Amino acid sequence: MYSSDIFAMAFENLRTGVLLLERATGRVMEANPAFLRLCGRSRGEVVGRTFWAPPLIGDAQAGAEVFEHLRAGGLVEGAALPLETRDGSRLLLEVSGREPTAGVVQLEVQDATARAGARMAERMEAQRSLAARVAVEFTEAHRAFETASEILANCARRGQSTFQESDEIRKAAARTDAIAQELLAYSGRSAVETVRVQLNEVIEGMRPALEQILGRDIQLVADLSEDVAPVMADAAQTRRILLKLAANSGEAMAHGGKFRIGTRNAPADDPMLGRIGDRGS
Repeated sequence: MYSSDIFAMAFENLRTGVLLLERATGRVMEANPAFLRLCGRSRGEVVGRTFWAPPLIGDAQAGAEVFEHLRAGGLVEGAALPLETRDGSRLLLEVSGREPTAGVVQLEVQDATARAGARMAERMEAQRSLAARVAVEFTEAHRAFETASEILANCARRGQSTFQESDEIRKAAARTDAIAQELLAYSGRSAVETVRVQLNEVIEGMRPALEQILGRDIQLVADLSEDVAPVMADAAQTRRILLKLAANSGEAMAHGGKFRIGTRNAPADDPMLGRIGDRGS
């Protein structure tokens, strides 16, 4: 049996959707049965069409970005793109493409709709956990305020010291302010206020929220230098950035991984400043 026959047999029998595209135009040259079943279309409805735009890919802009990356010789692994099926429904595809060979781009596509739904459910669970934690924090703070206020009133009537009770109220107020700032950062509605910020304290204080957003399959790794200097920044905006990074990382690492965050002192001319960190996690 010739190698071409072996390739044809594998192409036809693969359970994963496979497409061959023209590098110059992005038009489908060939599609295997697995892809045709996935999109609910016949071969004639797919071959000759541009894969990267409707009626196949539902987001033309996102499709164009992936296509241009492949045309430039880049490698795509697990890019998320919406597929429009024949009956009008949408599936979420994971698209992987190899470097073009002889003017042809080979794509492998898989239905990731179920995994995306699971990730959404996990994010909703994280939000419910955050809401529950907020409720507990504010309930405890309310009790602390109420108890301390009663003791303060009694002490004032008796002429006794009220330092301890005042300190308890201050601590409860600090806890409620911290959780309120975390919620504002999460919602993106906090006002900018530049102050001296201890990044290590901010990161450590946000561990529970970050771990909830990342989910069970992603490990949070914090490499915090003990002697890191404070920075002038907006604490709420800093929290918001960390939350956004965690959310984006959770989306990008659908199969799990590590979310690394670190702090260290660096001179202003450090060439690493402003660069994206290690992408291996």
